Formats: sequence, structure tokens, C-alpha cells
Amino acid sequence: MDRTRSGLLWRWALVWLLFLVQCTGEAENINLLILIENAPADGTLMTVSATLDGKQAMMPFEIRTSLSRYGVQLPKDAQGHLVLRMQVTDGAQCVLAEGELAQELGTGERQQTLNTRLTTLQPRRCPPPPMPMTCSPLAFCFVTPQPSGNTIRGVWAVSNNDVWAVGDVGSIAHYDGSKWTAIKSGVQSDLHSVWASGPSEVIVVGAGGKVLRGTTAGFAEMTSGTMTALHGVWGVGAGGDVWAVGAGGTVLRLNRATSQWMPVLSATSESLYGVWGSGANRVYAVGDKGVISRFNGTVWMMENVVGTMANLRGISGDASRVVAVGEGGTVLQNTGAVAWSGLASGVTDTLRAALVSGTTTWVVGDKGARLRSMGGALAQEPTIGDGITSGFYAVTGTSATNVWIGGEGGRLMNYDGTSWGEKTSGGRQAIRSMFGFNTQDLWAVGDEGLAMHYDGKTWTATASGTTETLHSVWGSSSKEVWAVGNNRTMIRWDGTSWTVRAFPGNADRLTNLRAIWGTNTGNFVVSGESNQVAAAHVLISVGGVNRVLFLNPGEDLPAYVTIWGQSTDDFWIAGNSRIEHLIGNGGSYSTFRYTPAIDVQAMWGSRGTDVLAVGAGGQIVRYDGTAFRVVASGTTETLRGIYGLSDEDIWIVGDKGTLLRPMGSSFVPKDSGTTNTLHTVWGAAAGDFWAGGTFGSILHTVQ
Repeated sequence: MDRTRSGLLWRWALVWLLFLVQCTGEAENINLLILIENAPADGTLMTVSATLDGKQAMMPFEIRTSLSRYGVQLPKDAQGHLVLRMQVTDGAQCVLAEGELAQELGTGERQQTLNTRLTTLQPRRCPPPPMPMTCSPLAFCFVTPQPSGNTIRGVWAVSNNDVWAVGDVGSIAHYDGSKWTAIKSGVQSDLHSVWASGPSEVIVVGAGGKVLRGTTAGFAEMTSGTMTALHGVWGVGAGGDVWAVGAGGTVLRLNRATSQWMPVLSATSESLYGVWGSGANRVYAVGDKGVISRFNGTVWMMENVVGTMANLRGISGDASRVVAVGEGGTVLQNTGAVAWSGLASGVTDTLRAALVSGTTTWVVGDKGARLRSMGGALAQEPTIGDGITSGFYAVTGTSATNVWIGGEGGRLMNYDGTSWGEKTSGGRQAIRSMFGFNTQDLWAVGDEGLAMHYDGKTWTATASGTTETLHSVWGSSSKEVWAVGNNRTMIRWDGTSWTVRAFPGNADRLTNLRAIWGTNTGNFVVSGESNQVAAAHVLISVGGVNRVLFLNPGEDLPAYVTIWGQSTDDFWIAGNSRIEHLIGNGGSYSTFRYTPAIDVQAMWGSRGTDVLAVGAGGQIVRYDGTAFRVVASGTTETLRGIYGLSDEDIWIVGDKGTLLRPMGSSFVPKDSGTTNTLHTVWGAAAGDFWAGGTFGSILHTVQ
């Protein structure tokens, strides 16, 4: 017995002893000491209720210290049939044990010690899991990265502990000094820019003239009076002017008295992308064809810009200078002179945002560009070296040593004066394939040898033993999982670790392995790209014995990128505009070829007479037992993944976050919750589907 439990027992004994010593004459109350012989060791709480002749005798109470004994005190005149009911729970609120103790109360002894035993529950009775939060009206919620994998297009820092980020598909997130948290926006429009006067006022603008105002408690739409895309927002301060700019030279000004947005003549019809100012009488907007317009307190007027017609995307400054950035690595600066002058950036990619803080200037843009000037020339920040090539669209900060940037794939990074650090969770390698056995056993593989496992609660990266891109994963059991990829890479999971397996030498024409599929008996088929233009083959493994099947040698054959079948003697492979149906018979195979006008990327079937193939241009063809027929999809985006549980429960995913679901004899687009390319989809049960794609995106249905 530990010291804590021992000490508690001694205190109980001491209290009871003092009670007995002090009892002279008639006791004022009935006092019962209840001793429990078998209180569960892992119990954390005991709830006790009492009835007397079927009526409540006292308020229920909780015991959190020693669960092996407790005291009950009742009025001295209490009489009747007393029943004490006890229930012990653990930290997860699962009931471990329960019991009842009955005692007749009368005119007898008023101090009693009663012994009892509880009934231990096997298994323990746990409360039902909470109803999952719905993603509605979106089909998927981001699991990783967090808070979102959608591209960040605007950031704004109120303070070190109050930073905002907005982006595609209505994404809004807030940083409180320790973590980023997703905030529901209530819209699915892409959001382009955010500005805040303080914690109590945050304004966001986006596509379709969307304007939102709110706080961490939530956002509400404002009426902007336009359907034109709004790209930038900036305000003077709390209670001051707020400006929004957008396509076609749109400029809006917030009327603080009426909370209405009013259109203002901007002096240009070119689209405007950035707005910034240092006060009510000094506000700048930048846009296409080198346009820089300035508000002087009365009207907007064009600035004198010489030597560039580059499309400008961002602007920032302070009281003494202003910096504008744009396409082709363009950087312009104005220090109070009449004309703007160009600054060398050393890059030719589009620069999208700037931050001026004292003598330091930060500029960010495409292909991971992060440029800094500390009073001299702009140059790539020398301490980065992180190999990031995805684009950045926004920059903000509270000082030159506390800078935030946001960009593609939901990436949010912070510069603390010494180095840049990721502030979002999750990997960045593209997810190429998913496969699972149930809701608590799921695999995802992808770029740079990525292999991740989901156990029902958490995704965990595993050491795959390779850095090659893995294109496909399949398994027959939790201890028999295979993945294939570039350069003839084949790895096997045995329930504990991955092992790189040598690819059969007689299959030397296969180079990049693109697909693996099999049955639950461990038999599987592998296909991919060939190193010979006029030859291709598949690898068939049955019971651990490998066979190579050559397909139509001498012909110009495609890379076979997808497989689906019913057995290793009845399966389909496809790639480009060719679909092959292979049927085995005593060791030999008959091949039936179909050439629908579709660049096939993925296949799935519910049975041999219902097989679907999806591919480029939003094309879908469906086999009905006789021929493949075109099915309407409602999209022209490339479709890359398909999986279903039945004829009516089919999920198709593709570029720009495309998600299709069946409706009658055709398919219709649904809001997936992202604009990232989705490569793969897999489901364990109705309403429990997963999708994976670029920037490490893993999404889950919560319906």
C-alpha cells in the first residue's frame, strides 16, 4: 500500500475515533461507515446515491480520494429501508463496478460499520462515443496537415499571440501564441486577404465579393454590394477607414456609421491585388500592368511608375518608404520621390507579398522565395536551407524578428529572428495511394518513400526503407502489406517493420511500378512502366510463386497505372487509352482489349459486369458486361482515384479537389473541402471514407 493510500486510511480511522470519543449521550445523527472490500484499483471516481423507503434520502455525492470507504450521515430520526447505490468509473467515464447496500434504520445503534462488495463489470461499460462533428456542407475534414491543408492567401498579425490566416475553400485559422486553430467561416469561397484592428474586429475578403467580419467566436457575412473578386483589405485602425480592392479596379470603403461598404472611384480599371496605407490620407493599391494608385484623403490618383508594366501583387511600407512587388521578380520602392524606382530581387518568379519593418524588408513569392533586405540589396534569406519550393502568398509580422508567412498546402511558418520554423502539423509529401482493412487499420504511401499507418486515432509515419516515390499500396492482412514505386521498388510490411524486397529479375522490363492489387489470400498482381517502348508485362504472384506475363510484345504499349479484379485469374489493368481484361485458364491467360477514348488513371469495380475507369478531362467509362460506355461526370478535371462499397456508394477524386458522387446513372461534383489535387480515395464503411493528395493532405469524411 502506498503512503498516500495509507495516510488516507489513517485519517479515516482518526475521524471515526474522534467521533466515537465525542459521542456522549444521545447522538445527534445516524453515522454509517461503509467499507468496500474490492474497489477497482484503476477507478478514479465513485458516485453514491441513497434512498429511504424508495425516496431520495440525500443528494448524490462523489468520492475521489479513497474508494475503499466512505461515510454517510442521516438525521437521528431517520427510519425505514435505506439503500446505498455505488458506481465506480475510470478517467474515460467507463463504469468499472457497481453495487447496492441495504440497511434497516430504526431506533437502534446510531453508529455502524457496514461491509459490502461491488460487482465488477466485464467488460467495463463505457459511454457511447460522441457524435462526430460534421464537415457539412463539405464532404471532407482535414486530418493532416492542421489546421488546414488549403493554400493560405492572407495573414495578419495583431500581436505575437494574435495572428490570423485565411485561404482557399473558406479556410480561417487563428494563432494564440502556442497553436493554430481552425475557425469556421461559414462559406466555401476562396478567401484572399485578412486585416484586423484588434482581437474584437477581424475583416476577411475573398472571391465573389465575399466580406466576413468576426472574432475567434465566429464570423458573419457583410453585404459588399459586389460579386467581383476582392483580393486585398486594409484598415487605418479601430474605428477608422477600411478599404477593400479587387478585380476590374474595384475599390470599396467601409462606412463606419452604417457598417455598409461603398464603392469608390479608383482611377483604374485594372484588377487590384494589394492595399496598404500608413494613415487615412496615405493609402496605396497595386494591380495589373504596373498600376499603383494612391488615396490622398480625398480621391484616388495614379502614381508615376516608370519602366515596368509588370502585374503587381503586394504592397507594404512605413512612414518613410513603400515597397510593391509582383511578377517577374519585380520590386518597386518609393521613398517620397515623385517616381517609383526598381530594386533588384535576384529572382524571376512572381513575388506576391512584402513586409516593411524599419530598415528590414521581407518579400515572399513562388517556389519558396523568401527575400530579405536589411537596408541593402534584397537577397534570398541565407539561413533557410530547408529546400521548400512551394509558393508563399502572404507575409505579416509584429517586428523584423517576428515574421509570419503563409502559402501553398496550408503552410504557415514563423521567423523568430534566428531561423524559420514550421508552425503547422503534418508532413508535406504527396499521398499517392491508400488501402485499409477496417476503420482502425489503414495505410497511406507517397513521395520520398512515405508510408503512414492509421490505428483509429493517429496517423504515424513508419520507416519504409526507401526514398523512392511509392505509387500504390495493398495488403491481404495487417501482417502482409505491400507497396510499390519508382525504380522497381517493392517493400513488404510484416506487422512490425518494412523490408525492401528484390523485384524478380525476369521482370526486368518493368521500371517504375505503378500499381499493386490482390486478393485476401496473399495473391497479387503488379504493373507499371516499361523500359522498352514495344513491350510491357505484369508480375503475378500466387502463393509466393512469381510469374511474368508478357503483353502483346512488339506493340506500342502504355504504362499500366491501375489494376482491379476479382482474382489473380480474373483482373483488369489499364493506362492511357487502353484497358486489358486478363482471364487465366490453367496457367495461360486470355487478353481482352478495350480502347475507350480515355486516358485512364484509376479503376474500380463492384463485380465483373460493373467496372469503372476514370481519367483525364473528367472522363468516366463504365463496363456493363459487354462494353465500356461513357458516363457523365460534370467536370473536366483529371480524375485520379476511385473506390466504392456498392453500385450506389462510389467516390471519385481528382485535380483541384474534385470529388464526384453518383446520382442516378451519372456522377455529380460535390464540395470536397480542398482545392489540392487528390490522388487516392478509400473507404471502410458508408460515411467513413479517406482521401489523400498533394502537400501531405489526408482528409476524412465525418458524416
